[in-house]
Amino acid sequence: MKLYAFIGESGSGKSYRAMWLANSLGIKYVIDDGLLISGGRVVAGSSAKKEKTKMGSTKKAIFLGQADADEMKRAIKKNGVKTLLILATSDRMADRIAERLELGKIEKYINIHDIASEEEISTAKRIRNTLGMHVIPVPTMAIKKDFQGYFWGKLEILLAARSYKSEKTVMRPSYSYLGDYSVDRSVIAEICRHEAEKEDGVKVKDIRIISALNGGVNLRFDIELTGIRNIKGVCSNIQSKVGSAMEEYLGMVTEKIDITVSNVFKKEGEK
Repeated sequence: MKLYAFIGESGSGKSYRAMWLANSLGIKYVIDDGLLISGGRVVAGSSAKKEKTKMGSTKKAIFLGQADADEMKRAIKKNGVKTLLILATSDRMADRIAERLELGKIEKYINIHDIASEEEISTAKRIRNTLGMHVIPVPTMAIKKDFQGYFWGKLEILLAARSYKSEKTVMRPSYSYLGDYSVDRSVIAEICRHEAEKEDGVKVKDIRIISALNGGVNLRFDIELTGIRNIKGVCSNIQSKVGSAMEEYLGMVTEKIDITVSNVFKKEGEK
């Protein structure tokens, strides 16, 4: 494996430049704050910025927990990672991550001062210090204040094509003194509807979104089914798809997904 490290002090803007640097070096995978990222998508891991304390965040970021380290090692092996960029605040931190994940020796260390001007770094630090904002290179979404969650950014939903267009994501950690931000409910509902209706014969009548105490969400679906015999199996598939999509596209934890089947119809011509 070709292993690289991108070094920059906290708030210097390294996460913002991570995808550009990775693309320029032909690197397909990035490790940033406990996440394995490829092609703008979270492949594995749990964000260190979800931790409630800075100490917890640091431990998560360097995979100090054996379960976190083992999960990441399995993901790297499963995905056949050949090139990897580790984001860290120091050479020592990058070395510690490589050691914990048994990745071998880092081939090259790249400092943010080598690719960004002092003015750009100062601006990034000012934004971090005054607004408490963080950037990670994963899909984004529209957000508003006063509803708990993690992200601040924009997700453009192309309704006609039923696909997602992503930009960079600005994340505020749960331990930020400025408090939490979250996804606009209409964005959550549209993604949930899209995922649920991937199942043949499923029509979503209503979705209720309830904030959970830990910053996640509880979802309640009201659906209609047409030509479905295995109702339990379909509902189980919906729960799995929606839960995965919430984590992958929004980085949000789904505590519970309740599904009410209000109507079951036969297909036309079915006896």
